[in-house]
Amino acid sequence: MTATISDVRVQIGDTSQPYLFDDPAIQEALDEATAYLLEEGISVESTLGKRTHKLQASIFLVSSFLGRIRNRAIKSIREGDVSIDYIDLQNQLETWKEELRDIVTMMQDPLEAVYDNF
Repeated sequence: MTATISDVRVQIGDTSQPYLFDDPAIQEALDEATAYLLEEGISVESTLGKRTHKLQASIFLVSSFLGRIRNRAIKSIREGDVSIDYIDLQNQLETWKEELRDIVTMMQDPLEAVYDNF
């Protein structure tokens, strides 16, 4: 039960045509997120894992998008009926990162510290 392209579209608000992100770009972000989360020991098959997968893919996708436009003076873009304000998107990205951190912390095994007796 991993996240789908449509799940990521809803998460990032890219729900009306023409889409800002094409399906192959979203699928690539989902694949990268799967590999990253599995490497961290987090299963993407549970309900909470699906949420984590969707958040991580959204972060990868939006981060690469913002990286291409970050140094430009443009504050917003309009394409068809869709408009995006880059400042709002950056703020949303930070919110997603905080939520992802909280979920990952809950899903990881607790650390156990063992000290010598002296």
